[in-house]
Amino acid sequence: MSKELVLYIRTSTADQNTGTQLVALQDYCRRMDYKIADTYIDAGYTGKTEQRPEFERLLSDVRSGKVRCLCVWKIDRIGRSLRHLLNRLILNC
Repeated sequence: MSKELVLYIRTSTADQNTGTQLVALQDYCRRMDYKIADTYIDAGYTGKTEQRPEFERLLSDVRSGKVRCLCVWKIDRIGRSLRHLLNRLILNC
């Protein structure tokens, strides 16, 4: 039985390629037999930016129970520091 999860991808500038992260995450999920339920992509948003449309949608889906497991290419795709990451996840979920 495969585990279901979602992917979150972010690039700091719009001209950076989100495909590198997407391909790596899809490959990882395939090898681990994980099913990808949804993909959230914010292209052109620095980690400092509080309002990232797809990240806000992700948080909403976490709050509603639609998301139970998240996979990211690097933890800094979610937040710029551990403090920022914890504040975003704990205070917003």
